[in-house]
Amino acid sequence: MTSLTLTWGASSGVTSYAYCIDTVNNASCDTSWVSAGSATSAQVTSLTAGATYYWQVRATNAAGTTDANAGTWWSLTTASLPGAFNKTAPANGAASQALSLTLSWGASSGAASYEYCVDTVNDNVCNTTWKSVTSTSAALTGLVVNATYYWQVRARNTTGATEANANAWWTFKTQTQTLPGAFVKSSPANNATNQANKNLTLSWGASTGAASYEYCVGTAINNCTWTSTGTTLSVKLNLSSKVTYFWQVRARNTAGTTDANAATWWTFRTK
Repeated sequence: MTSLTLTWGASSGVTSYAYCIDTVNNASCDTSWVSAGSATSAQVTSLTAGATYYWQVRATNAAGTTDANAGTWWSLTTASLPGAFNKTAPANGAASQALSLTLSWGASSGAASYEYCVDTVNDNVCNTTWKSVTSTSAALTGLVVNATYYWQVRARNTTGATEANANAWWTFKTQTQTLPGAFVKSSPANNATNQANKNLTLSWGASTGAASYEYCVGTAINNCTWTSTGTTLSVKLNLSSKVTYFWQVRARNTAGTTDANAATWWTFRTK
């Protein structure tokens, strides 16, 4: 809904004014004349956005009434709300979503900004906070494992707001497992030299929540192939002599991977 102010000039000899605002274009008041007293303006509220109205004012004294503009009714059209639009991701009812994800939605015609709300209560009301953005996406972090969330977006302009998907809230559920816990490599020590090139053992500690482990060994960081060891915390390798190697291990489960030593690669040199 919207509001506006009707204004008009003064009429000589007037006792009071009355105005009428109507939705029917027939040069008559199909609603009711509203007194404005001696004021030459009136605030009108609860108008429908994007609608056309017809209005007139008349001046009254003991002799009778005089309509403004020689009886000609004027028309006005209120500003429109933002256009209909839809959410896009995550899909409604999506499961196993990451604990950090991006909400996205299509553009709304006439929108000046957008507001989104993420809630844990299924009542089609924002029980948290509407957060404003100017883009058609919003990044979320810090979501809880195995939780159900409800979300909505609304487009806003000076007239008001339009909610996405005809006011229907969407839902998604986060993954049921967290990433594997932090862990560290144990041997060879970082920057170790004179290491055996035959039957060299790489070893590391356990990661909580890990379903398996993968290691990578190469002559440069990330210049290698990740290879699974299953649940084993070590692997034996045959390497070239007099070569500097870089290595890393990562723990994996259904939520994703965690690199050892806070993602720091270690190095060693064979003898």
